[in-house]
Amino acid sequence: MSSIDAKMPNVFDWKRFWCPRGGNINLGDGGFLSDPDERSGKIFNPELVAFDQLAEIPCLALLGEPGIGKSWAIQGNSTAAREAAASQGDKVIHLDLRSYGSEDRLVQNLFEAADWKMWRSGSHRLHVFLDSLDECLLQIKNVAALLADELLKQQPLERLHLRIACRTARWPAVLEASLIQLYGVEGFKPYELAPLRRVDAERAAEQSGIADKVAFLARIGVLDVSSLAIKPVTLNFLIRTYLNEGDLPANQLDLYELGCKMLCEESSDSLRGAGRVGNLSTEQRLAVASRIAGVTQFANRYAVWTGREGDARPDEDVLIADLCDGVENTPDDVRVSADAIREVLNTGLFSSRGAERIGWAHQTYAEFLAARYCRIRAMPIEQVQVLLFHPEGQSRRLVPQLHELAGWVSVANQQVFNAVAAADPEALLGAAAANLSHKQRSIVVESILRRSETARWDLRAYMSWLYRKLKHPDLATQLLPYIRKGRSQAPIRHAAIDIARACEVSDLASDLVDLALDTSENRHLRISAAFAVAMIGRDQDKARLRPLALGEVGEDPDDEMKGCGLTAVWPELINASEIFDLITPPRQPNLYGAYASFLDGKLIEKMNAADLPIALGWFSRQPCRSHMPGAIDRLMDDILELAWKNLDHSGVLEGLVAALLSRIKLQDSIVSRFEKGGINREIEADDERRRALLEKLLPDLTVQDAPWLQHLLVYCPTNKWQ
Repeated sequence: MSSIDAKMPNVFDWKRFWCPRGGNINLGDGGFLSDPDERSGKIFNPELVAFDQLAEIPCLALLGEPGIGKSWAIQGNSTAAREAAASQGDKVIHLDLRSYGSEDRLVQNLFEAADWKMWRSGSHRLHVFLDSLDECLLQIKNVAALLADELLKQQPLERLHLRIACRTARWPAVLEASLIQLYGVEGFKPYELAPLRRVDAERAAEQSGIADKVAFLARIGVLDVSSLAIKPVTLNFLIRTYLNEGDLPANQLDLYELGCKMLCEESSDSLRGAGRVGNLSTEQRLAVASRIAGVTQFANRYAVWTGREGDARPDEDVLIADLCDGVENTPDDVRVSADAIREVLNTGLFSSRGAERIGWAHQTYAEFLAARYCRIRAMPIEQVQVLLFHPEGQSRRLVPQLHELAGWVSVANQQVFNAVAAADPEALLGAAAANLSHKQRSIVVESILRRSETARWDLRAYMSWLYRKLKHPDLATQLLPYIRKGRSQAPIRHAAIDIARACEVSDLASDLVDLALDTSENRHLRISAAFAVAMIGRDQDKARLRPLALGEVGEDPDDEMKGCGLTAVWPELINASEIFDLITPPRQPNLYGAYASFLDGKLIEKMNAADLPIALGWFSRQPCRSHMPGAIDRLMDDILELAWKNLDHSGVLEGLVAALLSRIKLQDSIVSRFEKGGINREIEADDERRRALLEKLLPDLTVQDAPWLQHLLVYCPTNKWQ
């Protein structure tokens, strides 16, 4: 295998997008993310936002799959926040939790840090970025409890912006509950990092030295490996393989094997510059790397200590001496000496963790290679189970930190697969899921359904995004008995509906409509079914949900059926006049469910300029705004902003004037406290439109109204109206 001529950059100039957890991510561009920066992409991915659009949300859970680029994204956003903070007097703390094996050290470096103490005694904002919560050497539930307990003691939280990165499947429910308690439902939001766009893959190929990026992308299409090209780690492997081999593997296992071999060929810059490329072959280096992976992963170690044994070292490190001794079998057997370990630590698989410490360049490499070590060593099932599982009550569960590793082992060992599928099926939805056969996916589905009645209920909220990996040709047949009325309990049927929605099994939509309209069924089941139809149903299926939007099918105390019905029929199956007659304040203002989500984005996203006069008429009929802005207030803000952008459209200027007058007559604020300046910035930037609006507005104002004019827009300077 020849070495790569062009040195690949570590980070590409990608623009990444985030989606509300549970939202829809459209990969309609040949398996790539439909680009939200393009007109069609905005239609297909209306929920996606760039990170800077989340800046004002106080607390964020930044979630994503292994290899999706969370750490790269959070590092870039942390750097941007640090640059912005420097000009505003704010402070930034960025910790990589994967290096922490002691609760005391975490408390010391976060809650007892100088910047934290300055924040508590000062008046500035503190931005805290916590990366790799799921890879922390401490038990994740202990870290979650620690963070929750310590944050409860801290004030003032309105000046603390917290961002926590974690793999989707490992995000702890106890921490989320605490963050919602601290920040409120509007102050805490979980977002998923979306996959890469086609333009991102093209840019990476070009910057890496691929002469014909069009041919590279075409080959990805022919081999149908776009699922590998939309994740930074595997795209990196694809590019490296293409540069070396001139072609691509169609199998993810082969891709990781080739990718790790190529990284084994890359020595550090200093060694290459000195002409010291080492004594081991690529196969020998890979064998030694696999041993290191096995030790660090199964022994829960963060880094390899390369200093003297007598020196003080962190407890979470492993000594080089502990990795040595014996032989690893390759075509040319290699004796694992200290020199062999050091040579491998100088390859592209590893990176510095500080003075005298070397760790994995990416956690995915370690997980794949540790699984490879189990396979190469032909470990018996009994030994693998001892390593992967620990007792928990009367059952055996996977060690939480080893979920991804267990997935990789399962791909190559049917016995391990059976054990993992029976005990922790969610572990099979990670990076290795693409290698599961149709039969294995069917087994995982059956296990999830079987366990859903007794297993942790919180899995539903956090796993549904990953369920899409379970799609197989017979999935509709497998799920149908659970969706139809029968002996299955509600939790099992909920899981079946979630899987059908995630895998877009539209053949089940008609049965889901039957369930949603059946008033003898469990109300929460009906809501799940209706939401699934709104997401994956065909027009004829969605049309049958119209009675839900009209409130004609049973009790709906929290407006969730109404929200699902409205989402299903708007705008293709209901017009603006009808829908605004149905928009009323939520019965449960603190619930952010289907109805609030519809008011908070889905309604305005699909509205066109011709609908604005009707929307503005609805606006004018609203009473004074709430002191605590909610979904109705945010909808009113969105209508104003859309009206301003379409002021030249027939009837919009007149409707906007009437809407503004309705607020002035009520001595009410035009925009809510939730509004962060969107329409105000628009108005400040457009003198011509502002004067046109005032010309229409001023003749209808009385002397008594004049003082209230300054409150017309809460953030807009009054001199901008001159």
